[in-house]
Amino acid sequence: MDSQTGPYHPWGMLTSFFIRTARKRSSRPSLRCSRMLASFFIRTARNATNGWRGTSGALLTALALLSLGCGASEEPAVSTWGTTPSGDCAGISVTGSYSGNQLSSNGSTYSGQPVNLTQSGSSVDGWDLGTSGAVETLSGTLQGCVFTGRWSQAASGPFAITFSSDGTTFHGQWNYDGGSVSDGSGYSWTGLRTGSTPDPKPTTSSNGCSGDSDCGSCQRCELSTGNCLARLVCP
Repeated sequence: MDSQTGPYHPWGMLTSFFIRTARKRSSRPSLRCSRMLASFFIRTARNATNGWRGTSGALLTALALLSLGCGASEEPAVSTWGTTPSGDCAGISVTGSYSGNQLSSNGSTYSGQPVNLTQSGSSVDGWDLGTSGAVETLSGTLQGCVFTGRWSQAASGPFAITFSSDGTTFHGQWNYDGGSVSDGSGYSWTGLRTGSTPDPKPTTSSNGCSGDSDCGSCQRCELSTGNCLARLVCP
C-alpha cells in the first residue's frame, strides 16, 4: 500500500484524530474550530515537504472539519423567557371590571374584591373594594404594561401593578403612605378581568353610605362608619 496515502500516513492519522476531536467538541463555540483550521494551514506552509500530497491532506482535513460544522455559529440564543418587551403592551386597554385578591397588612388574604378601571389615554381612574371593606378611589398612569398611582379612602397610599399584554390579568403591590411598592415590601395585589365594562362606583351620601342601596351588589352599609363593606356571600 502506498505509504503516502495509507492509513498510517501522518496526514491520515491527523485527519482521523481531529475528526474525532471535532465531534466531541461540536457543542463548543466555533472559535476553537477556527483555530484548529488556522493551525493546519500554518503548519502546511512551514513544512511543505510532502509536495502536493501534503497540501491536499491539509485541505482534506480542513474540509472534514468544515463538514462537521466548524465556522458555523454555535452560540446559543439568548433566552427572553419571562420578560415583557415594551412593545407588547402597545395599544393595551385596561378598562373593565376585575376580580382582585389583596393581601392585607394583618396577613389576611381577601379574594374576589371588585376592581373597576376606566382608561383615557395614559390616565386611569377607578375604584376598588379595599381590605377594610370600604370603597377606595384609584387614580394613576399607565405606562406600557405598568399602572402606577394612588388609592385613597380614609387612609391612602401608593400602588404599582403590571398587566399582561392583553390586559386580562395583573399583579403587583399596594402600600400605605410612607411605604414602598418597588422594593418588595408592599402587600400583594392580583386580579383577573371579569368584564369589559367597569361597574359604576357605589354612591354615598356626604356622611358616607346611609343604606345598603348606596353600596355595590356584593356590599353592605356599615351605618356606624358610613362605609360600604364586602358581604361574606354575594346575594
